[in-house]
Amino acid sequence: MRIHLFGAVLAWDYLLAGWLRERGIDAHYYFNYKRSEADYPWWEDRSFDRANMPAWCHFHPFRLPYFYRAPLGAAGRAFVRSIDEGADLLVLIGDGAFLAHHFRTPYSVLSCGFEVEAAVPAPIDWRALAGRLTGGRELVNIQRQLNYRGVQRNLRAARSVISVMEFQVPTYLAQAGVRDNLKVLPMLYDCSRYAPAPDPALNARYAEQDVVFFLPTRHSYRTGTTNDKGADKVLRAFARFASATDARARLLLIRKGERLAESDAIITELGIAPLVEWLPQMPKDDLKHYYSLANVVVLDQFANEDTIPAPMHAAMRRFGARGAIFAEAMCTGAPVISNVGREWITRFDPRPFVWNACSEEEIVQALGEAAAIPIAERQARGRGNREWAFRHLDWRSVIDLFIRHFEEIVR
Repeated sequence: MRIHLFGAVLAWDYLLAGWLRERGIDAHYYFNYKRSEADYPWWEDRSFDRANMPAWCHFHPFRLPYFYRAPLGAAGRAFVRSIDEGADLLVLIGDGAFLAHHFRTPYSVLSCGFEVEAAVPAPIDWRALAGRLTGGRELVNIQRQLNYRGVQRNLRAARSVISVMEFQVPTYLAQAGVRDNLKVLPMLYDCSRYAPAPDPALNARYAEQDVVFFLPTRHSYRTGTTNDKGADKVLRAFARFASATDARARLLLIRKGERLAESDAIITELGIAPLVEWLPQMPKDDLKHYYSLANVVVLDQFANEDTIPAPMHAAMRRFGARGAIFAEAMCTGAPVISNVGREWITRFDPRPFVWNACSEEEIVQALGEAAAIPIAERQARGRGNREWAFRHLDWRSVIDLFIRHFEEIVR
């Protein structure tokens, strides 16, 4: 069986192709110009050699059209033909789902979130449109909404739509009419690539802190979509925690996202600037040093309940809205605060060392509880998270579920 993969953000298609090849599947990875440097494979895998790529990796100098239903042009058509040629199945992730109608080969859509959200109409934020035209990123959401009918057709025409975000099943997927071809599978990562990577200089830099809270998520919030990462809610929760504790604490942020000015203003307004440190956007190999800080507690993402539609937020509370940060931190063996979902967390025995939080009040409580635990105990329980991740998140434990499904839909 030959599988061609295309379209992911954060190079998920590149990683999945490699794991499939480890299991003897003839998988090939196709990529083009990306919107963000973080979507290229070398951002995820520093060993990736752009000048000497593996034979199963194929790059085409093609940029996606602004409107996904627009003609592709000669370069785009050549790119589509190259992806189609020789494949038994296409696995389309992210942008691939928007171009699915151009392909002749049967395809499965593996959802990383936004392509499913784009299949449901929503009001267009024209203020965000103006921001995008001056350099912001939010036009991507508007772009999706202008194409939602086409995305619905592409999802319904797929051999399968694989959801790894369970909260989207009773919400976006149900609204988009995706039922008969729906398949729910677990998210998968390479835990061995996220081995603890302590940096002595970094540990020395923060050695006087009782706890270092690390929030690597994008500063995208109050968008009314699942692109809402809730960084503003974390800032307000941290300010409340800091005002009520004697613990020496720092909050580390990544300068990434379209709400950076707003976050700077919140930090100033709340008077927490001396306790907050901004870090530059960095590849995953560098993030691992921060996940591995001796006194770290990692925060994931927490969508704002007052801007997300009520049914969506209820599903997030039930099933969780865990991001890649949750998985990366677990694989590294860090303690984590995340909206893991009140139902999801009960499926595991033993449970991972995670604080389940979503509201500002819950985040404040989680910050306080985390700071109260001695560093040595946090480290020991964090090591248990790494063991848990190998059992439940590692691709070696999960990939056969994907392969069996691909074999079924190719027959």
